[in-house]
Amino acid sequence: PVILLGGGAVEVERAAIMKLAEALGAAVATTTAGKGTFPESHALSLGGTLSLEPTQRFLAAADIVLILGSELAETDWWADRMPDLSGKTIRVDISPEQLSVNHDPDLPVCADVGAFIDALGTVENSMPGDRQLAAIAETRQQVAGAWGALAHKHIAVLDVIRAGLPEDAFIATDMTQIAYTGNSAFLVERPRCWLHPVGFGTLGYALPAAIGAKLAQPERAGVALAGDYGFQFTLPEIAVAVELELSLPILLWNNDGLGQIQLGMVERGIPEVGVHARNPDFLALARAYGADAVRAENLTSLASALEQALAAAGPTLIEIREDMPELL
Repeated sequence: PVILLGGGAVEVERAAIMKLAEALGAAVATTTAGKGTFPESHALSLGGTLSLEPTQRFLAAADIVLILGSELAETDWWADRMPDLSGKTIRVDISPEQLSVNHDPDLPVCADVGAFIDALGTVENSMPGDRQLAAIAETRQQVAGAWGALAHKHIAVLDVIRAGLPEDAFIATDMTQIAYTGNSAFLVERPRCWLHPVGFGTLGYALPAAIGAKLAQPERAGVALAGDYGFQFTLPEIAVAVELELSLPILLWNNDGLGQIQLGMVERGIPEVGVHARNPDFLALARAYGADAVRAENLTSLASALEQALAAAGPTLIEIREDMPELL
């Protein structure tokens, strides 16, 4: 069995979800909105890897899939439709209109996800056997082996960020390639830690979202992660972070353009129009607003800069170039 958790499971007690998964011996996958509703280091976790073929094959072969609070959007599959499932599906959603969107389940249940789990009561424990655990582990290994060269650059940076943040820190991410990789590869153990506009799809989300999160929970560590193009949609919000003296690292992934759109143009033989940026001096701009600013010359200096930025009395822009020598 597989449990698929969406944004509708965010409010549910994590312990209740873990208890259910362990009792059923079910593998657990999440959408981007549901990321962190189940700890991704758990042996049953497939993480937020729905867009990747190994996880899709695992789902397709499952005897039953329990879908909890997800619209099953194409943005989660990175395709116009979800994979065909050979097993039965049970779909739980609080909205009756949502129960048949993008997928008609064998058993639709109109209910709050938390109330549904509570109503199940005590589930007979059928802890996963070695075969199930081995299949999950193999799928995770296949996912790790499926990353391309660019994703490996992203993961090297994301690993430094993960190591430098507390487990409950938030990371507000923009529409940028490093965040797309992070949707699957950045390890998250708790809900509401990975903030990404996966359905809205707007550039410029990261900085305002990070400012809002920091204002709501000032004691909580957090960062903004944006690409160079999307960052410029809301760059002036640095002034707000400076004025409010927010201790907020702003991580800027700079590849001098709209990398994902450029890639799509190349793949389709379309002339590359409007995707190569003539960027400003981001460090100078940040300093002009009164923020600290530094360029990470390597992964070690990135770790050091992040540590200092988390302890600073105001925002710090940390520029990370895709052509950093250590990443080539």
